[in-house]
Amino acid sequence: MSWLTGRIRGRVEVDDAYLGGIRAGKRGRGAEGKAAMVIAVETKVDQKTGNTHPKYIRLDALPGFTRKALIKWAEQALEPETLLVSDGLACFAAAGELVNHHQYVVVGERKSSELNCFHWINTMLSNLKSSTQGTYHGFKVKKYAQRYLAEVQYRFNRRFDLAEMVPRLLFACVHTNPWNEKQLRFTELCN
Repeated sequence: MSWLTGRIRGRVEVDDAYLGGIRAGKRGRGAEGKAAMVIAVETKVDQKTGNTHPKYIRLDALPGFTRKALIKWAEQALEPETLLVSDGLACFAAAGELVNHHQYVVVGERKSSELNCFHWINTMLSNLKSSTQGTYHGFKVKKYAQRYLAEVQYRFNRRFDLAEMVPRLLFACVHTNPWNEKQLRFTELCN
């Protein structure tokens, strides 16, 4: 990940997902209270074993899975030298146009969780959903999704540099002016 741009590169598994939603009623894509999101995992290959491991993650809330939304996301999230691995969802073709290589893996009758090429994306998505359900018991998903996703992304991408996490957080606290509740809520209206 380039820390200057926040973009990931190399081999990147990407998938669409929804965060939250009401428990009763319609399930899946059309359910109420769900926030659309893109999850992307940059993986690296272990030279000794040949196995892949997650390196960095991008978690971004989207207004929906449209061509326009995915192009904007890809411009902000992916470096051009990326190998993008996605399922057959049509909107990922737009993101694939902005990178050097785009590998579609058409899922068909099998679930993507059964395919090894999507192992890390499904593992990270499962971990994300488990952590939000276990930690946050009733937040307004559509309103605050990006804030929660940013927190998970921040912790995951710095998991191997734990000694620096607290000093970086303290630096941010010291160099950030305090905001009152009105200012915090104003930023929500601007997003």
